[in-house]
Amino acid sequence: MAMQRWADAGEAWRRALAADPEHGTAHAQYAICLLKTGDLAGARREAQAAVRCMPDDPGAHCVRAIVALGDERLPEAEAAAREALRLDPDDPDHHHILAAALNRSDRVAEALERCEAGLALDPEHAPLIDLRASLLTRLGRRDEAEASIHEALRRDPDDPEQHANLGWARLSARDPTGSAQHFAEALRLDPENAYARAGLVEALKAQHLIYRLFLAWTMWLASLSPPTRWAVIIVGFLVYRLCDRLAELHPQLAPWLTPLVWAYLAFAFLTWMAAPLFNLVLLTHPLGRHALEERVRQASLAAGICMGIALLGVIAYPLTGHAVALLAAFAAALATAVVYDAWEERVARWRRILIPAALLFSAAIATSVVLVGYEQPFGARLWHWCFWGWLALLLAPPLLRSRGL
Repeated sequence: MAMQRWADAGEAWRRALAADPEHGTAHAQYAICLLKTGDLAGARREAQAAVRCMPDDPGAHCVRAIVALGDERLPEAEAAAREALRLDPDDPDHHHILAAALNRSDRVAEALERCEAGLALDPEHAPLIDLRASLLTRLGRRDEAEASIHEALRRDPDDPEQHANLGWARLSARDPTGSAQHFAEALRLDPENAYARAGLVEALKAQHLIYRLFLAWTMWLASLSPPTRWAVIIVGFLVYRLCDRLAELHPQLAPWLTPLVWAYLAFAFLTWMAAPLFNLVLLTHPLGRHALEERVRQASLAAGICMGIALLGVIAYPLTGHAVALLAAFAAALATAVVYDAWEERVARWRRILIPAALLFSAAIATSVVLVGYEQPFGARLWHWCFWGWLALLLAPPLLRSRGL
């Protein structure tokens, strides 16, 4: 395990468990090895066995939290981390895993409080220092984050996590060139650092002005609490609907309100097209295509096919004069979002569900366009169902994940 030969270590722990099936520490260490090799189901099984064998051991609960976090089962991870902390409140590792679970659950302020509590016990705890800097950046407290990062780098100039944190801080300051340099340094020190790799991808895309503006919006939105974030989204939609309705009822206001309506629609369109579109652009970048993970490259290509169909629909409309071409373009744009999200999904168990669902949605919405083109009444009804299916495919996965499914 010290040499990160996880498969060999896992085999050794498996043999130890064959000799003593109730060895709780062996179950816990085997769970870590299985997690590192990608066997999430096996890791959960062994972590639960460790807790069964050692119900009063905080380390067993901590391992269960680590495994649950790796499998994106956030409520389970939080519950296990809190139990570990209850059993041993003076271990900074337990504060760190709870803070990580809260961060993944989008409870950033709570996660920062937990980091501060852990650092009060051990001011030199590197994972807590790394996570605290990341949380400060997410909350928009960039000056505090950079001061913390520079202090950590003064003590350890070769800490890849802190170079990655500095990259994200510079990215939030709208400095994509400087951030890319720090992400590249983090990857030089640790080529497998997924946090730095994701940052490098964002930094390369942020060199384009449109994506830089989009990224600034998303990072600002991420700095808000979840209730405030939803309030901003809902208020924006209500203002759009109000402007649209007023423009219909009062034509004299239309020259002032119509640009706002179209600006909102353009912004909404950008929010679901920006990531796949700029990932496609990144595939032509000599460094970008290597920075993208294989599943993200596949997601970008799949979304690119949908965007190509949308473009053909837009081109066909002035040539044919048939409104169904615009309907086809809009349908392809809707499909782009769900197809990209399905292929790009990081958790394998969700990806196995979302990819067939996205393909089924694409087939259904294409069928509805064909039926509308042939003026079949069922086509409009199917389109209506597809629209609600599109919303479900976008909103249901994060909601279900938040429930630990």
